[in-house]
Amino acid sequence: MATDKSFITFICDQLALVPAITTPYPGAKPYFLVADGLEDREWLARVVEATVRDLPEPAPRKPRRSKTAPKA
Repeated sequence: MATDKSFITFICDQLALVPAITTPYPGAKPYFLVADGLEDREWLARVVEATVRDLPEPAPRKPRRSKTAPKA
């Protein structure tokens, strides 16, 4: 399903009850598609909060090497 900017704005507004919501970007990893219930703000917030609770914490990122650092 193609997503335009106005739909993304609508979904972010619907999820205003959930802190720290971000939007997909080109090349993003797979995501959940929620077609039913988009008009019900409280239901949608509960779905997102339950999903976040059940997902594992992201792995810590390794520090990037400086491009100017000498190679060993």
